[in-house]
Amino acid sequence: MKKNLLPILLLLVLGGAAAYFYLTKSGSTLQPELTNYAFKDTAAITKIFLADKQGNKILLERESSKKWMVNKDFIARQDGINNILDAIARVEIKTPINKAAYETILKRLSSIGIKVEIYTDSDSPAKVYYVGGPSKDHTGTEMLLEGSSTPHLTYIPGIYGFLTPRYFVNINEWKDRSIFKYEYGEIAKIRVEYPHDPSESFEITDLGNNMYSLMDISRNIDLPNFDTLALFDYVARFQSISYEGFEETKTEQYIQGIKETTPQQIYTVTDKLGNTKTCTTYLKPAKEDAKDLEGNKIYFDLDRFYAVVDDKDFVVIQHFLFDNIQRKLTDFR
Repeated sequence: MKKNLLPILLLLVLGGAAAYFYLTKSGSTLQPELTNYAFKDTAAITKIFLADKQGNKILLERESSKKWMVNKDFIARQDGINNILDAIARVEIKTPINKAAYETILKRLSSIGIKVEIYTDSDSPAKVYYVGGPSKDHTGTEMLLEGSSTPHLTYIPGIYGFLTPRYFVNINEWKDRSIFKYEYGEIAKIRVEYPHDPSESFEITDLGNNMYSLMDISRNIDLPNFDTLALFDYVARFQSISYEGFEETKTEQYIQGIKETTPQQIYTVTDKLGNTKTCTTYLKPAKEDAKDLEGNKIYFDLDRFYAVVDDKDFVVIQHFLFDNIQRKLTDFR
């Protein structure tokens, strides 16, 4: 029996060695390092770098569990961070790609693919892969791990759709769309100016101990009597005021022309740390053929208008949101 056992053991050892060599050296898609796209420990991620062939580069750096910086310049949208981390943690291979399609998909990835580098504490990335476009039915995403010659269709189990939109490299889309976002007690002063009607301009100042002053800006005097409840309600409305998106469909000449018109309102909010946010609003021209229900020409968009935030970002805002803070001095009397 012992004489028969030795050849059997030798055969098992040789067979195991051959299998190991095949899986790790032959380029088989069964190699773990060439099929494991997911990086499940997202809490350990310190940086995410995204880049495309058009020169767009996004560096996301963690400052805390709820604060990521974009290109060391501004705070990232939290929903954008949540979406990309979810994809990084849960992405799986959906189906293998037919070998006949390898070359086509590799060419596509090399031209439109987004490179994704995931870092922990090391200067070297813990994982690198390329994200391409969707499958024909838009339920899978073309991806390729760096160092592999085998692309895959990936997905997140239970999620319908493709993953490319989660890895966006448009820097404007990474910006937090909040214009005014203050918790109770954070605001020191709110100044609202109406260039078309200066008599309605006002300034609210927090005096402490739940007391405020209301100033008539045009006459530079504090009003002795005003509707306290209306003022308290107004200050609370600055908890969440956001813009819809950047105006990226117009020329710089068009945008400059809008900025040269007289603003509708100028909002200036200062917090108790001395930080100031400004928002200057402008009418948004309607489309050339815009008409109301009676056939009359509409000159300005009835749903949206423009704003310049902090003297730099030219954005589109909705009346639906901004009507909440469009109050005039007479509204508090």
